[in-house]
Amino acid sequence: MRLVIAGIFVTGLAGIAQVAGAQGNWQPQASPTQQPPIYTAVPPPPAPPRSGKEQPARPITNPGTWVTDDAYPAESLRNDEQGTTAFRLTIDPTGRLTTCAITSSSGYDRLDIKACELMQANGRFSPALDRKGKPTTGSWASRFKWVLPKPELAPVPKPFVDTISFIIETDGTATECAHTGPGPLSNATIPCGRGQVFEPPRDGAGNPVRRKVTAKVSFEVTDPDAVPPPMAKVPPPAPKPKRRKP
Repeated sequence: MRLVIAGIFVTGLAGIAQVAGAQGNWQPQASPTQQPPIYTAVPPPPAPPRSGKEQPARPITNPGTWVTDDAYPAESLRNDEQGTTAFRLTIDPTGRLTTCAITSSSGYDRLDIKACELMQANGRFSPALDRKGKPTTGSWASRFKWVLPKPELAPVPKPFVDTISFIIETDGTATECAHTGPGPLSNATIPCGRGQVFEPPRDGAGNPVRRKVTAKVSFEVTDPDAVPPPMAKVPPPAPKPKRRKP
């Protein structure tokens, strides 16, 4: 999730949230922890002239840290739900967040309620100050833009050829092991020095002989519309000589 607040970017795994804050005096109508949010768009009343001591309620921690990596509701991810939730928070004279009211719905209750839950769980504020500089009730407005995360794309595979080779001696032991290439075959798969013994290869007369064994793994990337080259013709096997009866 990426949360953008006044130029601060926070990155996570589940989705993206964009928040922009504004202050004003406004009394909320309901808390989503008590009943479903009220979808209203009530502009705040005009702010009275301020004295030098009057201050709005302000976050005392970075709002970008109020959104956790798992903030995007799992069911909303499965149902491809996204949109923008605008809300207004009420801050009491002690700096405690008391209510969260939805001023513009994302179109999905899950996303709207989750936005308020995140604010109520993680929001930290200094209280508003009146004209005499004393703490008073204030409000803080913001919005979330819920955007479904884009799937991570794997890189285009690159062609390669991976090879291991070794010699099976007449006693069945493996020697002259070699490995080349970046693929799945590796030095861990070659048998030299591991005590592995093979059935010795034999010639036509049944005598043990040395033979080289080569294993290859290849990965090709081709044009699916390209005409494949003609396959080489395999010559037929030579006929076996006929034995004469005595």
